[in-house]
Amino acid sequence: MRRIPLLRRPCGLSFASSPSVVVPRFSPQVSAPAASATATSTRCISSTPSSWSRAGRFGQPTLDREPEPTPASSLPPQQSTELSETKQLSAEESREVDDLVQSQYDEPTIPLPPRTRTWAPKQEEIKDSSYQPADTGEGLPELKSTNDWFSDDENWDATSQFVGFAPASDERVQDLRILEVLLRRAVVEALVMNQEGKGKSMANTWGMGGRNELVKALGLRVVVKEGGEAEVQGDVKGVLESLEEVDEQPPEEDEEDEEDKWKDEEPADMETEQEAIEEEIAPFVEPEEAAEMCKGWDKTWRNISLDDMGLKFAVTKRIYQLTGHRIHDYKLHSILTVGGLLKVLHSKPKPTKLFEFIEERKPELTNLPNVKVYSRRVTPIDKEKEVGRWKVIERELEKRGLPATGHSHLPKPNQRAWILGKA
Repeated sequence: MRRIPLLRRPCGLSFASSPSVVVPRFSPQVSAPAASATATSTRCISSTPSSWSRAGRFGQPTLDREPEPTPASSLPPQQSTELSETKQLSAEESREVDDLVQSQYDEPTIPLPPRTRTWAPKQEEIKDSSYQPADTGEGLPELKSTNDWFSDDENWDATSQFVGFAPASDERVQDLRILEVLLRRAVVEALVMNQEGKGKSMANTWGMGGRNELVKALGLRVVVKEGGEAEVQGDVKGVLESLEEVDEQPPEEDEEDEEDKWKDEEPADMETEQEAIEEEIAPFVEPEEAAEMCKGWDKTWRNISLDDMGLKFAVTKRIYQLTGHRIHDYKLHSILTVGGLLKVLHSKPKPTKLFEFIEERKPELTNLPNVKVYSRRVTPIDKEKEVGRWKVIERELEKRGLPATGHSHLPKPNQRAWILGKA
């Protein structure tokens, strides 16, 4: 019975390769014309595999030699000129990429410890006649040890410090009135971006600004149309400029100039500077002032539609940046208006522990005579303490030199020191 090999050469290779002769391993006697016809065919299906069918059967076809490229001398003048220009452009582009990669390594963004040791000149080599060598070490600067070099903040510049996008979890805005004011600001700023055709800039980091930027954004008038569409009227350009502002780092000053500046500065100037820093850290609006602002606004602004995914993304991102409240993805599909978003912000977070849930929502369970609620997991040591056996167990363990609790007697692992470069 005739069989066809399961795996054959790729069809693309059969067209690109030159004609091949398929000779069966056991072929019947054929006449001369038939043999010549077989020799001129490009590919035939044989009843028996060819001499190289084993490689083809296991998915390793024999690749024919690729055609040699045509030399440039045989090409027309126009094509040879285009070919040389293409090679020259590709070489220049690769050189530019190499220079860019090399520049990233040549200019590190963080200060590194010195790699080489410098030696002070000897006394005989100094030409200054007024030079006198010191007899004691008084007045010489003290150099710190390199063991704590990585943990010292003085060795790292501002670019190496982590700057979070939003406030920390313990610094979130919790007052409901301030949350509503900041939500109004976020909605107005997102509408300004959308109205001015800055849709691509919604994913960028917007400037935080201060008290003036807050008042400027809340001073815009919001007109809500039918269907939830909104339009912003007022100083739109000013709000847009404050959002697109980029904080530029001040120019670096020499250490000597900075020391002279602090020496010449009077204490009164330092006090005023400290007051300015405290004003920047203080909240932009107080709860009582926020309540008065909320009373003066029309409630129709809560009906602004958030069906546009880009607008919804911009508002929630800005809320996260201003307040620290992150709207999770599973809640976004149910938020259709600004009022729905405000309701999500006002909702209390679910308790993370069962003890907190019982204490807040079902305090009557703690008053039951046969129920005792613990704030943490009850361990075997707690059970032994209740019956009074733990003192005896602890004393016997100390007699035998065994640890009572934990692994404080064991040495700490060195992996952390290796990572920080201390070991």
